[in-house]
Amino acid sequence: MRFFIIALILQCVSFSMAKLESYQIPHIPEEQKTFNCDGRIYDFKKINNLRSSRTMLNLDYLGYRDTIGFSEIARAQAINTVVMYHDESTTTKYQLISFYFSSESTEYIEDLFAYDEESRACAMIIKSTGRSILPKYRSGSTEHPAPKYRFCLLK
Repeated sequence: MRFFIIALILQCVSFSMAKLESYQIPHIPEEQKTFNCDGRIYDFKKINNLRSSRTMLNLDYLGYRDTIGFSEIARAQAINTVVMYHDESTTTKYQLISFYFSSESTEYIEDLFAYDEESRACAMIIKSTGRSILPKYRSGSTEHPAPKYRFCLLK
């Protein structure tokens, strides 16, 4: 009985993990990667220019995001297409750099570039944060809603 329960649990876990990884595709040559973020196109040349300018100035470094975070974004977005490059290596963390920022009247929009430990382009993510016009009652500071994340499309 114990073995049956363990086998059932393992089968359920492997099934759900396969579903979460359906948004990924193996890496292709970097020169062929292009991302479309609501009409903002990031191709190999543009990505390299933006990366080098930010790396030299050490700007917009946003730290690391793990693969579980990407799975949560894909699940929340109800992904039914491939939006991320990944392989079977031991990559578990990705570095994020901000490439674009806009403060429209109702929200802040930011395009985040994710690359792996081998410096390969993996995904572009749009981060949107609503703007609150009402100040927080006690502190007087503005309270912003939690940001929402979604993947850009591969082209």
